[in-house]
Amino acid sequence: MQLRLALAQIPETKDIAVNLQTVLQAIDYAAGEGAQLLLTPEGCLSGYTHRFDATALDAALVQVEEAARSRGV
Repeated sequence: MQLRLALAQIPETKDIAVNLQTVLQAIDYAAGEGAQLLLTPEGCLSGYTHRFDATALDAALVQVEEAARSRGV
């Protein structure tokens, strides 16, 4: 069994919406390259801060999961 992995070195901001768009672009790129897994930096959605909107983060994570699932990543 072969596994194709993509790594995303992406900038993070304190804006969850901006970070979400960056992660979604990384998912699209990974899918386009045939990757089954995408590794992103920890805290890439929240922006490496303890002061984030948990509700917005949860909603963004749902979108990330849906995008990855639909693209086969």
